[in-house]
Amino acid sequence: MRHPLAVPKAASRGLRRCRRAAVRGFRHWRWSRPFWGGLFLVAAGAEILAAPTAQTLALPDDLLLLAALAGSSHYLIGALSVVNGLLSWARPDHHAFHGAVGVLLALASFTTSNFGGFLVGMLLGVVGGSLVFAWSADTGRGGAETGTARRRSPRRSPRPSPPAGGLAQWFPETGGGSAGS
Repeated sequence: MRHPLAVPKAASRGLRRCRRAAVRGFRHWRWSRPFWGGLFLVAAGAEILAAPTAQTLALPDDLLLLAALAGSSHYLIGALSVVNGLLSWARPDHHAFHGAVGVLLALASFTTSNFGGFLVGMLLGVVGGSLVFAWSADTGRGGAETGTARRRSPRRSPRPSPPAGGLAQWFPETGGGSAGS
């Protein structure tokens, strides 16, 4: 007797095929953008946003802490860091801008929002911004310019050797001959 919740073999093969396609699609998406840098920036923003809440829960009520910029800087910097991380995923062609802004936001959080989310948010932001800044489409595995397209290209012929010297080395249009010929 079959179990009432058992899935037929054909359906389970279809589910496996669908799952493999979804995993392949996510891998291609992840490799075609600065995924880890954006994830670190989002985590940094979340930590900077959560640090003041954790501070109020952990410290006694009679201890008054002075918040910089009227207590709103952690909201601003944390939200901008989260948005910056999400935009680095949405617009990978602007990775240099998002990386630089992420590092600057992380460094600004040190002085304006509880030592950069107790240093953890600042460090996550600096690492994430650096990863986003350093990312390039050529290092991704899933792009059309890398991976299978590069492996299937025919071997290139060796480069021609440089000219032996003379005028042809500096002025290739002369052909190295005399001006009168």
